[in-house]
Amino acid sequence: MIGNGISQISIEWDACVVRAFRMHIRLSQRALAADLGVRQQTVSEWETGLYKPRGASVTLLNLLARDSGFESMSTEVLHPEGHAVPTVANARDKRTIHPIFDQRQAA
Repeated sequence: MIGNGISQISIEWDACVVRAFRMHIRLSQRALAADLGVRQQTVSEWETGLYKPRGASVTLLNLLARDSGFESMSTEVLHPEGHAVPTVANARDKRTIHPIFDQRQAA
């Protein structure tokens, strides 16, 4: 079992979350693709919403997210449409929004 059951997380990997995670770990699409063993085009397709990560890619993304502290940054991601979508299943009811997602600070 990967991670020996320690701090298992479950993130809904939609386009916004994949891009936010990649930005959080400061990798290019090409570098993230190399780390995951997929093509750069695949990462691009995830970020545009054409496809969602699945299978081993989700497992690796969850492990990378856990190790980078991404799962504790926020329990909500603001989508361009303005609605909030929960993204982390084990965040213990935290409702803070990380500054990277807070569009009010962009102004």
